[in-house]
Amino acid sequence: MDTDAQHPVGKAEAAAGRALRARRRSADAELRRRTTEGRHLPTVEQLLRGYPFASGEIGKDSSEFARALADWCAGLPDPAVAAGLAPGLAALRDGCTPESVSTLAAAIDAQDARCGHPELFGALLRCRLYLAHLGSESAAMEVATDAVRIAYFQDWETEGDGTDVVWQSLGWLLRSAYLRAQRLTGPATGASGSAATNVVRRTAAEFEARVRGCLEETPTPPSLSGSPLPQRAVGPGGRPIPERD
Repeated sequence: MDTDAQHPVGKAEAAAGRALRARRRSADAELRRRTTEGRHLPTVEQLLRGYPFASGEIGKDSSEFARALADWCAGLPDPAVAAGLAPGLAALRDGCTPESVSTLAAAIDAQDARCGHPELFGALLRCRLYLAHLGSESAAMEVATDAVRIAYFQDWETEGDGTDVVWQSLGWLLRSAYLRAQRLTGPATGASGSAATNVVRRTAAEFEARVRGCLEETPTPPSLSGSPLPQRAVGPGGRPIPERD
């Protein structure tokens, strides 16, 4: 029979990993609290993990994001980026609506195609997230895809709670299904903005509670018990190779 003494290094590494994840969870809870209080503008990945909007409101979050993006543009050596985004940023500061977000997203997409800066790609993802919260069916599906991609490729060993983005991806997938059903059966009457945020958060929490409840009653399948997960294929540079049909 194996004992802890026979595997001191492995046991120590496991304990260190648990301690690291506990610290990350504590820091995450504090950062979520600061976000709700309006003292932190969440990143787009944090929003995909279920963080609240800055100050708990999509309007305040989008206004703060517009200011931050404008400040970033002002520091670029190429003034064409700031000039190209200026109308869209002004529209978003006037109000977070599907029209204003779409205007900014189109401007960002044009500048991203021209210079391909990572900051612009992140801004485009954030616009997509805003549109999903504002009732866009296609954006909701894309957000679900963004979330599940993060869930798959994240570092599960160091993430405080790697499951948060999994539940969010399921919440957004169901949200997209509801929006599709509304489109096919009649005028959309679903929630939007802050209400949509609460719908997705509640759905994600329901998925988590139900799955965890099932896991408590279900034994580990023989196919997983004691067997390592299949390794992802990697390219020459060590980067995962995307799966294709």
